Amino acid sequence: MSDFHCPLSVRAYHDEGCIDCGLCIARDMKESLEASKKMEEYLKKTNGEKDKRPIQKICVTGKGGVGKTTISSVLARLFEKKGYDVLVLDTDESNPGLYKKLGMSDEPKPLISFLDRFGLEYGIPEDTWISKDEITFDDNPDEFLVRKGNIRLMETGKINNAFQGCACSMADFSRQLMKNLKPSDDQIVIADLEAGVESFGRGIEQGSDTIFAVTETSLDSMKLAEDIKRMSNGIGIRRVYTIFNRIPEGRMEELMGKISEEYDIEPVCTLTYDEDVMVSGFSGEPVPEEIATYGKISKMLEEVFV
Repeated sequence: MSDFHCPLSVRAYHDEGCIDCGLCIARDMKESLEASKKMEEYLKKTNGEKDKRPIQKICVTGKGGVGKTTISSVLARLFEKKGYDVLVLDTDESNPGLYKKLGMSDEPKPLISFLDRFGLEYGIPEDTWISKDEITFDDNPDEFLVRKGNIRLMETGKINNAFQGCACSMADFSRQLMKNLKPSDDQIVIADLEAGVESFGRGIEQGSDTIFAVTETSLDSMKLAEDIKRMSNGIGIRRVYTIFNRIPEGRMEELMGKISEEYDIEPVCTLTYDEDVMVSGFSGEPVPEEIATYGKISKMLEEVFV
């Protein structure tokens, strides 16, 4: 089973379209880093060109507490309204509330329990649905899914107890799924990632074709969004969009605009502070469709996914 998918969709090394970056033949971390830098420079030079791949697998990432889960849930509901069959993948080992934001009454059985059957020291087992080169939506076992309408939710797992161990096996599962999931034309995957950039170190984003980096009113958050854009470009992802979230209207909104130019992260959508969003989240309910935040994300989706 191949563990590499060329971000430029080139079928083989030195085949048509290959830029000789070396990502596919990198033997260690140093070679992978050099290859990523070559890919990043290539994308900078060809910045005006659009990604020819269809939009099928989206990752939502950013600093902790910026609203990734809220935005992931709204994106899922909007894609469902557009006629898509949506698979939401919760890869955050901490926050448990995504299922509530999707209007679901039950949390899915964690995928990590599947690995427990085989023993985590052996890694992902061969000859199972998760080891297939191409995983369809129907390959995912019902025991690990909860559904509402045309939205399905899967969860890799949560750290619930002290001394439970690290989240490495959960990240391995997430990476495998994102790389090998094969949506059809009317299906889309949305992955709500853990906070920070450890997911890039794990390689989870490599299987995606679109990144949403969510940021807020802090320099740390802005710098992280810049890093996310750079690292996404380094693995060949052209579609990297920054969402400013919970921005106070007035001077702070103006200052965020100026700082974003310094960090080269022009926002595709700016969401001002909305008490209705905070209340819905605290109440464990989906974001109401009638409020401004939902409408702004809907408008953004129409502009981005033309």
